[in-house]
Amino acid sequence: MTEYKNKYFAGERILYGLNDAILDGVTFDNGESPLKEAKNITLKNSIFKWKYPLWYDENVKIENTTFETMSRSGI
Repeated sequence: MTEYKNKYFAGERILYGLNDAILDGVTFDNGESPLKEAKNITLKNSIFKWKYPLWYDENVKIENTTFETMSRSGI
């Protein structure tokens, strides 16, 4: 299982198709669909700032994560 801790990502589909991963303390800035078509993802203590954060994802666990105003669609 891949783990991303305290990372910052910007750009469209930056982690497209990610599988079997834990993301803790991650910030996703501008860029649509950062985790499009991801599977088996755990998100903790993270922030989504832009559109379609979890578009077409499967088996996603979310804890203590913020979805800012522009990220409200695509969940």
